[in-house]
Amino acid sequence: MNSYHRLFAKDASNMSDIPDKTVDLVVTSPPYPMIKMWDEIFSDDKNVKQALKQGYGKQAFELMHKKLDRTWEEL
Repeated sequence: MNSYHRLFAKDASNMSDIPDKTVDLVVTSPPYPMIKMWDEIFSDDKNVKQALKQGYGKQAFELMHKKLDRTWEEL
């Protein structure tokens, strides 16, 4: 059996350059919401930043997951 392996080290939120039904496995290490080291990255979104600043953890969590949901849809 022959197999072909290709590694992409990139943002998975847009995978339009990879043809559909050509990927059998995706290994990802997503930014996990509500872990301090990722708050800064998620804070690029002004709504997330505001929610974190005001101490609205649940709202920030939901907003972060909305961003991640777009990535999961790509996969």
